[in-house]
Amino acid sequence: MLDNLYTGLFGSAFFGIALTLLAFKIGLVINQKTKLVICNPLLIAIIIVIVFLVVTGISYDTYYVGGSMIQFLLTPATISLAVPLYRQLEVLKKNFKAIICAILAGSIACAITMFAMAKLFNLSDDVYFGLTSKSVTLAIALGITEELGGIAGVTCVGVVVSGIIGAAFVTIFSRVFKITNSIALGLSVGTASHAIGTSRAIQLDELVGAMGSLAIVIAGVLTVAVAPIMAGLY
Repeated sequence: MLDNLYTGLFGSAFFGIALTLLAFKIGLVINQKTKLVICNPLLIAIIIVIVFLVVTGISYDTYYVGGSMIQFLLTPATISLAVPLYRQLEVLKKNFKAIICAILAGSIACAITMFAMAKLFNLSDDVYFGLTSKSVTLAIALGITEELGGIAGVTCVGVVVSGIIGAAFVTIFSRVFKITNSIALGLSVGTASHAIGTSRAIQLDELVGAMGSLAIVIAGVLTVAVAPIMAGLY
């Protein structure tokens, strides 16, 4: 009877969804209470879920029954970021050439930096292939990794870490490097830290968020073209 209860409770999709949402809510509360950039809600939620699964002995596959439904929402959530971009369409038209050049430069810089770091630390092919798309949104990154034959788990970690760093330190980076232009700040955040960073950028300013949304799309397309080239050189 207990086995049936265990299977029914933890083996259902509801368990994964409920655990994910509860962990994220706790992360939000901690972030609001502490006001610390390192206390990012997503990072806290990830830690809570991992600790809970380890302590209870519940397998990741069991959790993923419901967790996969949360992941399914990544793509429509990313697409919804186009709303602030639509509101700033005139700004996009006036600065189109500069915006495209900036995103192109950022995407190439990310690819070259990752290539150099992989060579420096002598990473295996499958690990490097999993990290080549770390700066684009997960929906696109996983497709690139699958095409190259990389490790999907490594991609997930790389994407989340780069996103959290961008979201947590965007204001600090802008002060250190004296980035006062909203367009430049949004493009840098979107290109380097995809949807996670852009979700934080929207809270700072709608124009910053709009440019971040644009960078997510264009950087993703550029990375699809650049990643196989860099992988072939590795």
